[in-house]
Amino acid sequence: MTFPLKYRQEGQNWILALEAGEEIVSTLNAFLAEHNIKGGFLVGLGAVENVELSYYDLKEKKYHSKKFDEGTFELLNLTASVSETGLHAHVTLAGHDFKAFGGHLAKATVAAAFEGFLTPAELICKEHNEEIGLKLMKL
Repeated sequence: MTFPLKYRQEGQNWILALEAGEEIVSTLNAFLAEHNIKGGFLVGLGAVENVELSYYDLKEKKYHSKKFDEGTFELLNLTASVSETGLHAHVTLAGHDFKAFGGHLAKATVAAAFEGFLTPAELICKEHNEEIGLKLMKL
């Protein structure tokens, strides 16, 4: 499969680059599936637009989502775990007002660039935690 992202493997690690117009979450999940990566951690930065973030309400045990589709945002940090279920990413963003905000990344389109560093690990499994209402790492 040809990916819209550019990548280079260095030892066991991967250096990743996405270009403007590419959707981050779906593209990275496709890359992980193609390379059979089912465990690890990813960090990244860049600039994004058409963002959808989620917040998990522990009391309600459900996600609340909000779209940020007016303008571009600095992707100050993307931190993600990789498991058998795919990418679980959280981000910190800032707009033209320099105020930072963030949450669980549901989707975002690269506005200028995305640069990431992926460190694979052995298979990471998750199982549903009834008390919290989420799938958590099973170690």
